[in-house]
Amino acid sequence: MENVSEYLTTYGYWFLFLYSLGGGFIGLVVASVFAYEGSLNIELVILVAFVSNFLGDNLLVYMAKYQRKDFQVYLQKHTRKIAVCRLWIRKYEYTIMFFQKYIYGIKTVIPIAIGLSNYNLKKFIVLNFFASAIWAIALGYLGYYSSSYILHFFGFFDDKPWLPFVILIALLLGLLSLISKVAQKKMHYKP
Repeated sequence: MENVSEYLTTYGYWFLFLYSLGGGFIGLVVASVFAYEGSLNIELVILVAFVSNFLGDNLLVYMAKYQRKDFQVYLQKHTRKIAVCRLWIRKYEYTIMFFQKYIYGIKTVIPIAIGLSNYNLKKFIVLNFFASAIWAIALGYLGYYSSSYILHFFGFFDDKPWLPFVILIALLLGLLSLISKVAQKKMHYKP
């Protein structure tokens, strides 16, 4: 167990930095739990997640704006999402900047849509700074102060190590069944 704690102390912040570049909040919550156990420092966890998330979104905007030709290849399948996000940005400008950090599926599309539009970059950087700070502080401390509940929940599986796999397989089978039903309905749909 000492090796794991030493490994986390040495590389945990780097893993969190790389994971948070994409806006992943699970890494922040997991790092907060490790901070609760004493392997990491919660203030440093929040700072690393904030800086990484802030830089990651700014990098996406920069790439979409100034490397547009190279970036367009990756965006061909997502033109509808980008168009919807552009409309949201116009309609809910400040609100969407703050809430996009918490919504899976648009947390990376919003910065790309901003980069592809003529949105004021200085304004985005300021909003992104505050949104990233609020995101890191809120989720960092939420994970830290709810760590005892999280650890208790996962402690339930200590004597049943096979149970998470059974739950995962059941969820995957349910998801595949749902996808199959939706695909069949679309095949029978005639506009």
